[in-house]
Amino acid sequence: MQKLSFLFLLTFFSAFNILAAQQTAVITGNEPGWYKIAEQTVAFNTDRDEIMIVGADKFRAIQLRATDAHIHIEDMNVKYDIPGSEERVKEDIQLRTDFKKGDHSRVIYLQYPCLKLHNITFVYRTVPNQRYEKAHIEVYALK
Repeated sequence: MQKLSFLFLLTFFSAFNILAAQQTAVITGNEPGWYKIAEQTVAFNTDRDEIMIVGADKFRAIQLRATDAHIHIEDMNVKYDIPGSEERVKEDIQLRTDFKKGDHSRVIYLQYPCLKLHNITFVYRTVPNQRYEKAHIEVYALK
């Protein structure tokens, strides 16, 4: 009985961590300009995070901002919805950039501004620090 309880708790906490790691964003507003469409807190134990864009919309460009800790982002994959289809178009964006607390990326013009965003996947590594801080990434998009 004790083993069964332990396995149940282990499964529960594992599922909770997976669900908590993936955050969604909701887009509001139709006016031209910059919108914060997503944010993600990244940990030392993973190297890839996917953010679903709920209420997806069409954007011309995106920009990343780092808060809380130092992070190195290798690549970013953007997936777009194809109207009337379940298929997705993928755009690979190489960043290979170190972000310190407060830094932001260059403005990244998207290859398919006529398609709605579906999700964004980051490939990164958190740079170790003495305080074991987690990096926090914010994603802004330009309509």
